[in-house]
Amino acid sequence: MKKNRPKRISVLFIPDDNAEPHSFRLSMRIVRVLMIVGIVLFMHMLAGIYAYWQWYHVHSDNRILTAKNDDLREDNKRVFYLQQRFEAINKDYQKVLNLLGVDGVKNPAMMVRDRQYSSSSELQNRGFDEDVYSGVQPDIEKISSQSSFVSRKNSSLHDFTPSLPTMLPVEGYLSADYSTTSWLLGSGDPGADKWHPGIDIAGRRGTDILAAGSGMVVFAGWTSRYGNIVIINHGNNVFTYYAHNSKLLVEDKAYVRKGEPIAQLGNSGYTSKGPHLHFEVWRDGKPVNPREYILAFHSSGS
Repeated sequence: MKKNRPKRISVLFIPDDNAEPHSFRLSMRIVRVLMIVGIVLFMHMLAGIYAYWQWYHVHSDNRILTAKNDDLREDNKRVFYLQQRFEAINKDYQKVLNLLGVDGVKNPAMMVRDRQYSSSSELQNRGFDEDVYSGVQPDIEKISSQSSFVSRKNSSLHDFTPSLPTMLPVEGYLSADYSTTSWLLGSGDPGADKWHPGIDIAGRRGTDILAAGSGMVVFAGWTSRYGNIVIINHGNNVFTYYAHNSKLLVEDKAYVRKGEPIAQLGNSGYTSKGPHLHFEVWRDGKPVNPREYILAFHSSGS
């Protein structure tokens, strides 16, 4: 009876030159061990490739997050700088109010009114046609005969109170004054606004509109009612509105100085009946008469 001889694998190496070939034998046990070792090494290689792929993506995300973190730090520095500027402005503002014997306002807050209608159908129901109103030109002779011409007055108070809106935004004829009733809408609709919370100054189209005081632009864009409008926050919960412009010269979040051009006079928005600036001053969430702030009216005695 023949004994089972262990199986072996012969490996023969034949060199390219004329040297003698070499051969050796491996038992099946060693072959199995080598196969297991090869499989383990292959699995380790796949795991290494996957780990490196994961590390690469995490490293890329970390670089993006680091860049964003750096940008946020720079933004925080700018915000902190602006906060310090506003605090300094508020202190100067309070000093001026105390000198003038006026009670100061406190607790400044960022507040912008939503002054748009929700749809064009509502505008049609109210009887307004934006194209028609945008083409209407004012009777300059009638305005000049019934209105007073307002011009800027030089005063050191402008420089002493940079954030206080004391500068006249544009020179021209005062075509509509601040009032609790509005002749501007005049549609006969009992639901229409019954007030005119600002002043209108008629002038030449394209004339530069100047910031009445230094502050931060919280809105610069288009609304159907007021056309191109700029809203500036002067701190201490005081805001100024510049409406119906033909062109805007500033953007949101821009810091503007008193006397800096922010827009150009125009006739945009469906409530505009001709080239003019509609100017409002809001304090503590309520409109106030711009005459209280604009020095040109006090200087002219009007």
